[in-house]
Amino acid sequence: MATVKKKVFKNQSTIDTLASNVLHYRTQRKMTQKELAGECDIDVRQIQRIEYGLTDSKLSVIQSLADALGVSLVTLLTKR
Repeated sequence: MATVKKKVFKNQSTIDTLASNVLHYRTQRKMTQKELAGECDIDVRQIQRIEYGLTDSKLSVIQSLADALGVSLVTLLTKR
């Protein structure tokens, strides 16, 4: 398995929280990354980067994820 080099962003804590929550709510709803990507109209690789905490996402993408996962934007951005 390849090692993923993680880029550290200014707001890494928020990115890590988003990553954890997207993975949690997606698996809780028994959705695949491909299904979530389709619901959000984004590439599955973007979902992977979000779940691994490798990217800083636009607010519109985060809102789309929240809508597809049936949670609020605040829920996705708040530590559980």
